[in-house]
Amino acid sequence: MAVFLDTQQHEYQRQHFHVVDGMEEEQVRMEREKRALIDKESDYYAARRKVELGGEQA
Repeated sequence: MAVFLDTQQHEYQRQHFHVVDGMEEEQVRMEREKRALIDKESDYYAARRKVELGGEQA
């Protein structure tokens, strides 16, 4: 019984590690994507302001 419980605990810890690791990778990916979207929004806003002020279209 002790061997079974040790095996189950090891399997649980292994799965837990993989889930947490996957979540950390997803968080990093989402932060990069958020930064890219913020940069794009900033670029579009600057281009819009330029057009509104009678400048060239970007």
